[in-house]
Amino acid sequence: MKSFIVGVGQCGGKLATKLIDRSAKRSKHSVTGAFAVNTARADLDPLPIDKYLIGQDIVRGGGVGGDNEHAVEIMERDLDEVMREVADNIGIETEAIIVTAGLGGGTGSGGAPVLAGALRDDYEIPVYAIGVLPSNTESALRTRNAGRSLTSLQKNADATLIVDNNTWGDEDESLAGWYDTINTEIADQFTLLFNAGEVRDESGESVVDTSEVINTLDVGGTAAIGYGETVVELDDEDEYTHNIKVTTREALSTGLSVSGDVTAETGLVVVAGDPKRISREGIEKAQQILEDELDSFRIRGGDLPLPGSDKIQVIVLLGGLQESTRIDSLLEDAADIIETQQLNESDDESENYFENDDIDGLL
Repeated sequence: MKSFIVGVGQCGGKLATKLIDRSAKRSKHSVTGAFAVNTARADLDPLPIDKYLIGQDIVRGGGVGGDNEHAVEIMERDLDEVMREVADNIGIETEAIIVTAGLGGGTGSGGAPVLAGALRDDYEIPVYAIGVLPSNTESALRTRNAGRSLTSLQKNADATLIVDNNTWGDEDESLAGWYDTINTEIADQFTLLFNAGEVRDESGESVVDTSEVINTLDVGGTAAIGYGETVVELDDEDEYTHNIKVTTREALSTGLSVSGDVTAETGLVVVAGDPKRISREGIEKAQQILEDELDSFRIRGGDLPLPGSDKIQVIVLLGGLQESTRIDSLLEDAADIIETQQLNESDDESENYFENDDIDGLL
């Protein structure tokens, strides 16, 4: 799937850079280009991709300090120019636009929903978001921002793929190192998924194409990706099929991009490996595992041929998350934080936060 990436905010810009870098290294070039938008010049300048600084006359390149409502106002004001910049960079071969953002910060959490909605209105191809959730150890402000941003993104993007900071990284790493590890893991896994449909000269059992990715996400709402890998040395087809099953279960249990338990409306499983050893039976077994785990018959499956690979790599894509203990917990925490703020503010200052006890979006 040929995708154009638009990174909003610090996290979004770094992730967009990682995605185009990892795509180039895999030689499939499924990421056709990347563009970054930010209110903070210091975060934007080092990025080796096309970029645009918004709100220059308001915050003077200093960022919004975590104030995502201010970011909404700035993005709405500068939206026409940002859209022109995107149009100048996007190629005609692009099959999807992906907006990346950290949902706990300021510019990304506020600006991404505004931009996603505008892109969705202007382009006929799908507009997806990759939204990074703050970990449980991050501040109350970031949790509140993430709750409101996620609510808005779900309304403005065709689907929002959730990445949870709780899932990746080493607590012993520095914060910068932790974030870099997460970005690299995300980029590697999504690049493998985007490469589906980009295989041209290797034959497989049932090669996944772009339409299957799009159809899996067509239910909208939130989505998740899962990944597992196993190094294989055996040529026995039965053993290879067994390892496909083991790796698929790993992708669903410990390899999901969102922590906690989930159920989903649709699913896609992509088995990547040496095409000489991937069997139709192995792909069908992987699909059956998803059907059983998700209790859904809307499961697609296929392979991604990687000739000579000594690994089985399995990517699962779960569309239309119906239950997620992590997302539910984050939204509940965000609601509690907002309610506490309401108790300390006048009714006039807080009246826009809630509607029927649910979190209002930013827009």
